[in-house]
Formats: sequence, C-alpha cells, structure tokens
Amino acid sequence: MKCYQKYVYAIVVAGLFTGCSQYYDFAEGKRCYNEKKYNDAFTYFQKSADSGNAQSQCYLGIMYEQGQGVKQDYPLAIKWYKESAKNVYVPALDSLGRLYAQLKDFKEAVKYLEKAAKKGSLASVYRMGILYENGTGVEADAAKAETMYKIAADRGFLLAQNALAYLWAQQNRNLEDAEKRIIFAIENNSTPSYIPYFTDTYGLVLYKQGKYKDAITQFEKAMALTPDNATIHNHLGDCYFKINDIAKAKEQWLKALDLKPLIPDDKLNAQIQAKLDAIRTVQK
Repeated sequence: MKCYQKYVYAIVVAGLFTGCSQYYDFAEGKRCYNEKKYNDAFTYFQKSADSGNAQSQCYLGIMYEQGQGVKQDYPLAIKWYKESAKNVYVPALDSLGRLYAQLKDFKEAVKYLEKAAKKGSLASVYRMGILYENGTGVEADAAKAETMYKIAADRGFLLAQNALAYLWAQQNRNLEDAEKRIIFAIENNSTPSYIPYFTDTYGLVLYKQGKYKDAITQFEKAMALTPDNATIHNHLGDCYFKINDIAKAKEQWLKALDLKPLIPDDKLNAQIQAKLDAIRTVQK
C-alpha cells in the first residue's frame, strides 16, 4: 500500500512539474516573441508545445506561417494549428480558417471558421461575412454577410465595423449609421495597417452622401498611406468626376489601371475602363 501511495505521489508531482514547466516556457516564449527575439521564442514554445500547451502550439503555427525565427512553412503551420485546435483553442481554429482561406482551400476554411465562430470568435464571424459577401466556399449571400458583420461589429470588432460601413455605402443605404460606425472604428483603432482602409471607407460613405470635397480629403489621406491601392485611386477618380474635374478623374482612373496588384481585380478594371471609354465618347 505504501509503495502504491508513493507511486501515485510521484505521478502527481511529475504532473505538477510538467504543468508548471510548460507554462513557464510559454510565458518566456511569449516574452521573447514580443521582444522579437524569435529564435529564443521558438525554443521556449517548442518545449512547451511538446508538453501539450495549446497556446504554444498556436504560436508555433504563427511562427511557421510568418517565417519568424524559422523558414516559412505552411504545412508545418497547419500542423501546429491543428495540434492546438485539438484542445479547442479558439485562436488556433480561427487561424486555420484564415490560413486555409488564404491558400484558397475554402472548404476547410469554412469548416474551421464555423467552429471558431460557434466558440465566440468575433474574428471568425467577420471572416465568414467576407466569404458570404464574395461567395467563396459558400453561396454568395449579401444578407448573411451583413448579418455576420453586424454580429461582430455590434460587439466592437473594428474590422467588422469597417466592413459593414463599406457594404452599406456600396449599397447606398444606412449611410448615417455607416458614418457613425466607421468614425467609431477610426477613433478606436490602434493598428496602423488598418488606417488607410478605414479612411477609404469613410471617404466612400461621404461620397455616397454627396459630400464630395470631404470625401476627396479622406481618399487623399488613404492614398498617401497606400499609394499603390487601385480601389482608392478609383474612388478618388469618382469624386473628381462628380465635381466635374474630368482631367483629375481620368488621371486617377488611369493610375488605378496601371497598378499591378498582387491579386488582379478584373471586375474593378472593367468598371474603370468603362468610365474612361464613356468620357472618350463624350469628348469626341
């Protein structure tokens, strides 16, 4: 009996030690990661992940996906995200959905995003909205996209606030609410990379309200931050056209056509070309 008690005690102590060790390694890994000491972070995360820590497993997925401290490797990123997801770690489920969407495997993307959304991930709810809006992996459904965006936006998710405001502006409705939402997103944003897109959305809302000069101000701000964004040049061209500055409108539309985005937008290019053709016809 005493031997059995010692055996049980040894197992308990070993378990406690392993648990404490994996959380220590995770904490050290996160500290190193935040300090951009990626090689050290990877070492700590690897030790913790091998002990079953879901957060460390997810971080390994991030590092393999981004090529931080290791060579970029999407299959290994997916492997570690899946290890983390086995423990129903919601950020890992969302990361799997996001990465699969990026890799154009929309069936898998929907599978994991829906799981994460059901677990309360606002990022995944927002991403499902994008899939419904674009009809990728699911049947295109603007109403469902709006519903998804609104669920996440009403709980303060800024990317969803932006997406909802942009959708409403495109549809030329709920413009007053759209303006409130995009202003909220801009005022509460702390991510620099979001600024040009939020500013472009604000410009589009103002444009739809007929406030063309105010819209030009916003589009020019956005363009200064992302000068190679064809959509912003197109929006700016539309504004100049509305105030009858045809020369500047053509200049912006031509710039938009000249850009070589990573993902060509044939639909946008066709729309811009149609506007240029219409101007040429009128000027003949």
